[in-house]
Amino acid sequence: GLGSLDVTTFINNFATPPTIKILATPPSITFPDVIIGLQDTGQLGVEDSGSTALNTLGIVITGTNASDFSQTNNCQVALTPGSGCTIQVTFKPTATGTRTASLTVTSSNATNSPQNVALIGTGTTTLLTPLVSVFPSPTTITTTQPLTVNISVNAPTGGIPTPTGSVTLTSGNYSSAVTPLNSGVAIINVPAGSLATGNDVLTASYTPDTASSSIYKSASGTYPVTVT
Repeated sequence: GLGSLDVTTFINNFATPPTIKILATPPSITFPDVIIGLQDTGQLGVEDSGSTALNTLGIVITGTNASDFSQTNNCQVALTPGSGCTIQVTFKPTATGTRTASLTVTSSNATNSPQNVALIGTGTTTLLTPLVSVFPSPTTITTTQPLTVNISVNAPTGGIPTPTGSVTLTSGNYSSAVTPLNSGVAIINVPAGSLATGNDVLTASYTPDTASSSIYKSASGTYPVTVT
């Protein structure tokens, strides 16, 4: 028989050493195009894939455009086997074109230390096109009814400031006053009799103000209404 087998000693004799596992294949973070002066963030998971504890990680960014990238993390404690932590990397380009750096992860007792993660981003000055949405209520009216139109102007992707500026609403011979956005939204009341009888198309036109003109271009959105 096995006799008085010491299970703990048996397991320790076959323990695998602590190993840094980068939870990305290939080990890299690629950012979308980012306008100079703005930033985007990406996340990277790290895990101890061994069967013994992994000492506190060292994390540094080096390389050609290292100053365009920065990181924060919750990896400043030893990792038990199978546990992990997260590194958040921020990309804020200082020039146009491809920007690269390397994030290096080390541990004093990992058998595969260091591990390198490629950081790749692109700086651009190309203005973004915001999303202009038009929501009339109701969508069918008579010539004696007014119309309330909600207009929203949103960033095309997350992590970008909400567009600021103003909108105007037009349809046929009707043109509203210039209406400032409030947190990306404007409400325009169209007086009764302003729209022609039949099938009309409401067009909301967005114009950025000084704060948004370095991020967004002018844009428009439409929505059909019926006037009887």
